[in-house]
Amino acid sequence: MHFFGLHGGTSSSEKTVPKRRRPLSDIFGGIKSKAKMDAIKTWYKSLGCYPQEYNRAVHGPYDAGRYYGPKDTPFWDVKLSEMPAWLGRRHYDPRSVFAAISRARIRWFEKYNLPMKAKSTYFLQLAFLTFVFFYTINYKTTRHHKNYKYHW
Repeated sequence: MHFFGLHGGTSSSEKTVPKRRRPLSDIFGGIKSKAKMDAIKTWYKSLGCYPQEYNRAVHGPYDAGRYYGPKDTPFWDVKLSEMPAWLGRRHYDPRSVFAAISRARIRWFEKYNLPMKAKSTYFLQLAFLTFVFFYTINYKTTRHHKNYKYHW
């Protein structure tokens, strides 16, 4: 007996067909440029993979909070005269920026939330960020409430 298309079990005559992934030409069918299509295909196929710089034999187990690219001078050790060259070696495409933010979030989460005896630091930082966010978005309405010495 069927109830909204659901039934208790499958009969022997019904065969389950495994789901196939949609071909990329169906997903990105509106793009006519070959170069753009190749770039999108490369990006689409790289989702969920390790970074290209990661080598298991060299780096050991994968750590999502670590940058596996070429080593460079840390930000705090860069002199002011070397700053333009140091900034020129950074990648500013959206994927690299998103990866950097993701690595920072993972490092922060592993440091403050995942330890077995985690303290209240995680919640206090979250509360502080919430306070700063709402103070910033409501600043226009609260800047007029200044304390003056004389209120006539």
